[in-house]
Amino acid sequence: MGKQQAKLLLDYGVSPNKIILGHIDLMKDREYVFELLDMRIYVEFDHIGRNKKR
Repeated sequence: MGKQQAKLLLDYGVSPNKIILGHIDLMKDREYVFELLDMRIYVEFDHIGRNKKR
């Protein structure tokens, strides 16, 4: 879903350096993460160190 969101924003002319997708560390598919990075957008790994149980 994030890739589609980023593509939509890019298609509307938003600069890649203005796009940030969060919670990417939850993605299990590394290729997907690399595809996002190839789009030159920012990604956040913001769940590092969090326990799965709350």
